[in-house]
Amino acid sequence: MSEQPLPGYEWTEKEWRNFCQWAQAKLGLSLGEYKEAQLQRRVHSFVRRHGLDDLATLRAFLGENPSGLSLFLHEVMIHVTSFFRDPKLWSAFASAISRHTPTGEIRAWDAGCGAGQETYSLAMLLALRFPHHLFRILATDIDPISLALAQAGAFPKKAVEMLPSRLITQFFVAKDDLWEITETLRRYVQFRQHDLLHQLPPSDTFDVVLCRNVLIYFSKNAQDRIVEHLSAAMAPDGLLFVGASEQLFSPERFALVPSGPFLYRKVSVPVYTH
Repeated sequence: MSEQPLPGYEWTEKEWRNFCQWAQAKLGLSLGEYKEAQLQRRVHSFVRRHGLDDLATLRAFLGENPSGLSLFLHEVMIHVTSFFRDPKLWSAFASAISRHTPTGEIRAWDAGCGAGQETYSLAMLLALRFPHHLFRILATDIDPISLALAQAGAFPKKAVEMLPSRLITQFFVAKDDLWEITETLRRYVQFRQHDLLHQLPPSDTFDVVLCRNVLIYFSKNAQDRIVEHLSAAMAPDGLLFVGASEQLFSPERFALVPSGPFLYRKVSVPVYTH
């Protein structure tokens, strides 16, 4: 008796496993590290959206179409965000930053920056809280399409007009039907492609690390590996800000201690509890 397709999908469990193995071998994508049910839904939507029949035609699409992989990364693995998403958490984050006035340049990393809304949110926050300090932000993502959008720094008016008018006046310029980030703010941000799972963290050390609404897409083992990478990149007393569904359990394993809602501070050595 042949294996039946998984409920709601055009492929069997074996075909799915074979596709994941092929993606790892040929594309370098570790799909097995993502939460399977969520990933299968996204892959299924991608297959339907692009008029493909099954995983075999998806393999051909990804292997033969030069832009296919970029589209796949953008549509399947992108995380949804907005400017100052979860405002109450951003307020707590701003207070935590303000309690530790830096003595030199502020170095920040937005890991999994998507299309850049939270990267520029961080830039606006630092510019307002520390007007007399230099700062620089490294924003990274695995998705080249999202990175290109983020680097362009142009957003639909609907995405910007929910911000306070003073922020729009100070940090945006209207152009046609878009709002563009000012060159003054944009110069503090550098964008770079980076795979959180399989590449070492950037060689710099950071006072602030954002990794928001990224961990939720990964398995527990993959989440631990990512948090280990994030912690390794943090300076002592540095601050990690994660998403509203991404509370870290036993953060002391990563030399982190809670410092507010979904906020963690780096300590010099791991803190072990008994």
